[in-house]
Amino acid sequence: MTLFQKNGLRSVCLIVAVLQLYLFVFSLPAFSSRTDSDIFFQKAKTFLASGRYLEAMGLYQTVADMATALEEKARALVMIGATYTLYLDQHDMALKYFDYVLHTYPRTSAAGEALFKKGTVLYETRQYGAAYEIFSQYIANYPEGRQKNSAEVWAESAMNLAMATGSVDARWKAANQLADTTMRVLIIENQPAITLKSLYTITITDPSSGKTVASGPGTAKLTVKDGGIIINQTPTGKNRLTISTRNTYLKVDGTRYRGDIVVSASVQGLSAINHIYVEDYLYGVVPREVPYTWPKHALMAQAVAARTYALYVKEKRREEPYDVRATTASQVYGGYDAENPKTSIAVDCTRGQVMTYNGNLIVAYFHSNSGGYTECPENVWGAAVPYLKSTPDNYSNGSPGSTWEYYLPFSEASRRLNAYGIDVDGIKKLRFNDKSESGRVRDVTIFSDNGRYDIKGNNFRLAIGGTKLKSMCFNYDITKEGILFRGSGYGHGVGMSQWGARQMALEGYDYKSILKKYYSGIHIASLGGKPKK
Repeated sequence: MTLFQKNGLRSVCLIVAVLQLYLFVFSLPAFSSRTDSDIFFQKAKTFLASGRYLEAMGLYQTVADMATALEEKARALVMIGATYTLYLDQHDMALKYFDYVLHTYPRTSAAGEALFKKGTVLYETRQYGAAYEIFSQYIANYPEGRQKNSAEVWAESAMNLAMATGSVDARWKAANQLADTTMRVLIIENQPAITLKSLYTITITDPSSGKTVASGPGTAKLTVKDGGIIINQTPTGKNRLTISTRNTYLKVDGTRYRGDIVVSASVQGLSAINHIYVEDYLYGVVPREVPYTWPKHALMAQAVAARTYALYVKEKRREEPYDVRATTASQVYGGYDAENPKTSIAVDCTRGQVMTYNGNLIVAYFHSNSGGYTECPENVWGAAVPYLKSTPDNYSNGSPGSTWEYYLPFSEASRRLNAYGIDVDGIKKLRFNDKSESGRVRDVTIFSDNGRYDIKGNNFRLAIGGTKLKSMCFNYDITKEGILFRGSGYGHGVGMSQWGARQMALEGYDYKSILKKYYSGIHIASLGGKPKK
């Protein structure tokens, strides 16, 4: 049998994979219009840009479940597969999704995308013979396809590599993966003006040439006109500038930041990205994520989780203009003004330490309070991650805010669900289905004048408002006008419970024990490499 002959076992595996996927990819009542699906795709795109990969997958699954158009269903499933391979490094799961689309929706344009992406996954995982077959199939089936030229290049490369005697394992290990640990934090986006201040000399340079554009102490006000940056009413003819000051901080619109600031101009306005060494970045993150008064080892656990999450996201956004946002969309970052000596000590005591699984960084999700039982991500977003497991968590019980009540009028539920992208009017009933092992509601059925809708539990929570319906772990009483929720926990419940970490630290556990409680099978490693200036 030659390298490129079809393998009967592959067909059997495909059938098995399709049958497995059929169990959880099924058709439910549909969106009312194309616009609704577009809202979910756009929200998912925003989640991906913020490093919230599992949340994005949950939204894609909602489209796959509820859309009427086969094209939209297939497109959503392709995006789930793409997220598995691009952001979670779970290539086998990605292949299952691509194969499912190819088998179930062969006449959609998404099938061509699934075929091409399948080839890239096989190539990246060094299955060059199989990759060559797939790219050749794409070229034959889609002679006018938008990926045809790329497929030809990939096919030729796969052929050459398949015939070679050896190959290099391109997968990096966490201890050596990041020579550059400078974070790019989006702190201002699309504003008409930005004001910079320093007690010392401000140096403004053109990053493309390295030449100084302006220099001096005091204040620099940046505005934009016709896509170019203006400094104190003097046009620069540049649309991107780097601002720095030596051995101190820069004040940007009233907030002080370590590191350099890169300002870029567009038709929407000016945006500022703080380029800062990851440890200095964490000085401004940890005190915004947890109170500085908490026990030292709880702060240290938060520092390792925040460092791991930040660097994981950075690795996935090499080609993007920034790594993370300074808001809850990523991790809250308050710059120099947020720093506190106690949290800075926690960062210093864990300097360079990250969590790995099988040698690779993990996506270190955390939340406020588990309510007594953490959740696995497949029950929240439909995506499984091996180191994020559901587990009892007595340490989160009894903490402030661990139990709560919230009354939701049906009229308010209709308004919030409509704003979220689900077209409901005149809600008659809400049914909460199928609680997970942790006690969280997995799915919600909505009965309204517009029909019946099924939605994932966490999507329902986000639609209603995550600060109001604090978790999906609740009991409830239904009235004629609404529902009274009595719940426990705060957040999605996946990964480390911050309040649980606090209690563990109070009981004498060190930060490594805390992390290994909430992240299964992980190793705490030290990064190689030094910050790149």
